[in-house]
Amino acid sequence: MLIEFKVKNFLSFKEETTLSMVATSDRKTLPQNVIEPTGVFKQRLLKSAVIYGANASGKSNLIEAMFHVRYFLENSTKGNNQTPIDVNPFAFDGECADKPSMFELDFLHEGIRYIYGFSVDRKTVHEERMYHFPKGQQAMLFERSEQEFNFNRARLKELKDLTPKTRHNSLFLTVAAQFNVDFANKVNDWLKGFLPLPSINFPMMEHTASLLKKEDFKKIVLDFMSNADFSVLDIVVDEKERKLSEYDKKILDLITQKIADEEPLGESARPEIKMTKDLDIKFYHRVANAGGQQGIPLDIELESDGTQRIFQLSGYLIDTIRNGLKVISDELDLRLHPLLSEWLISFFHNYKKDSSAQLIFTTHNAELLSPELFRRDQIWFAEKDASTGASKIFSLSDYKPRKDENFRKNYLAGRYGAVPILRRFDEYAEEGSPQT
Repeated sequence: MLIEFKVKNFLSFKEETTLSMVATSDRKTLPQNVIEPTGVFKQRLLKSAVIYGANASGKSNLIEAMFHVRYFLENSTKGNNQTPIDVNPFAFDGECADKPSMFELDFLHEGIRYIYGFSVDRKTVHEERMYHFPKGQQAMLFERSEQEFNFNRARLKELKDLTPKTRHNSLFLTVAAQFNVDFANKVNDWLKGFLPLPSINFPMMEHTASLLKKEDFKKIVLDFMSNADFSVLDIVVDEKERKLSEYDKKILDLITQKIADEEPLGESARPEIKMTKDLDIKFYHRVANAGGQQGIPLDIELESDGTQRIFQLSGYLIDTIRNGLKVISDELDLRLHPLLSEWLISFFHNYKKDSSAQLIFTTHNAELLSPELFRRDQIWFAEKDASTGASKIFSLSDYKPRKDENFRKNYLAGRYGAVPILRRFDEYAEEGSPQT
């Protein structure tokens, strides 16, 4: 479970910014929206966080910052010592270009708390650190300042041998995972449960389609879509192998060999690239006066955008809830009716009340700003400083609103900030050009 995420000097975030999933002391409001951890970690965590803000306020950049951690951890050892690090510091201050970008994850995995962070610029990993709390107290696993390393005494010999294998532009944790170091594997395992939810513009159906092979899961998806008011009787998925020409096979082999050549582990790191299968997905719908016919099939491409979106979401959300994963989405409710969006979020909070799953998403849908759906500590706002171009985020709980306060009305009225500042029409001349 995510406890906190911090970022600094990345995209539109100039100063250190923290998204916290720690619940406030309020135990009466929407208890189903809170996770009660067991073990030595005693803080209550939130099942979800929603982020509001005007266009270009930094909402999407926060989501991108989270996935940048996973991307860099998975790819930092690729290339060579001349390969630039893919990082984008704050652009609207010339001094920030020469300063490192900082990222930090504070999370709970298998009952133990971990903190992992790093600071990088385009050339070098300047700092890297990891701590754990096996008995509730912080203990160092390793600390790094450029190419100087400090290790936990009990792990000194094991970890010291890996330092010559760690380039100045790669993460020590990535190298440690390649050599099967246990705490590095734990971070990787946790990050694998950090699922990016594809946008409507990149509709990946494979995840939900693959899960439909399990009959118990298929029943849940069908119930999910039925409860969401879709007249779907059955969903049938037919997988077809994508045929490659001899030329395509040679190109694919060259690509995999190129990747292996750039890996420090050489041929042993050669990846197996699997071609995506062609999926034929059909929805069977109820038909009136069909004379016993069970349903009429429709290709998924003929379904509405909303039906396709809810099918896509169903697999990710159900898988997340059942397996205690984390799902992150930019504009989760795009192309969904507000009532359906509200139902989705309620489903996430209530389907399995003891789940450790978490959902973090951005939205513009003010209809979701309801005290019946979210606690005050679950609602976040992103805002950009007009004078500096820097983004910041803050929680509704910072305002200490009354429990019966109309969150939606006050947000749209600008009481919490994080709304666009629009010019009035009377500032324009009748012919439509700005007055001077």
